[in-house]
Amino acid sequence: MRLKPIYISAPSRSGSSLLIKMLNSTANIVVVNEPINSVNIVDKNNIEAIFNSIEEDLRHGFITQRVGEDGIEATDTFPPSRIKWGRLNHPFEGTDVIGIKKSFPAFSNKDFFDLFIREWPNFVRWMNERMGGGVVVIVRDPRFTILSWKTTFEALKESTENQCIAWNFIADAILISRDSGVKIIRYEDLVQNPKSVIEIIASHLRVEVKIKEILPIVKQFAPEDYLNNKGIPISSAEVEFRIVEKLCGEVAKNFGYVKMHT
Repeated sequence: MRLKPIYISAPSRSGSSLLIKMLNSTANIVVVNEPINSVNIVDKNNIEAIFNSIEEDLRHGFITQRVGEDGIEATDTFPPSRIKWGRLNHPFEGTDVIGIKKSFPAFSNKDFFDLFIREWPNFVRWMNERMGGGVVVIVRDPRFTILSWKTTFEALKESTENQCIAWNFIADAILISRDSGVKIIRYEDLVQNPKSVIEIIASHLRVEVKIKEILPIVKQFAPEDYLNNKGIPISSAEVEFRIVEKLCGEVAKNFGYVKMHT
């Protein structure tokens, strides 16, 4: 493999879709959104084969990417009925990094979730030491991650207590892998200063970022506005937030979420 590989993950609904949209706005980084079987990080030959396939496609002038009904790259795969695989033209020349984005599996999918969590630290070491690439994880204030879980995917609509257990499992796996070379970024930082975050990721991979397009501007909402947009009463959210703060607050401090109150 000539190009440097990067694997991007996150607790679902933490901003990974926005992150790959930003990275794909560069001239030298290409990320494919959730390639088939990319959740199987236990099988290293499988992951390496996916990276090789992406590079081979690029050598032929395209990438195989999830696209929406309009034929444009779809970073968010929800709802799946409106997404399909398609070929998008993309030059090989000038590309330095190829990436896979795959979020941590849903807690309810025990077969995938448990294996993914258990293998994660080994996988991070393998990506850094054997593949010569890197792993990036994006996290978000767990109050809003878990709130999004409750309002988006059926597979994520557990009780708040179970969702907190799932988030803590994922967060612990991420934190354990820090010494193995995982790069952790926060959704809030990406929204506030996307160029800086993209440069941090490029530096982590020891490449110089080359931005070819204007990075998407993300409107920042106050918590009250966010809840209004979701159609969630503030009183209901406050109850959920208190549960999340109680069960996830200590772990969240490790990511810099010291003040989680609204």
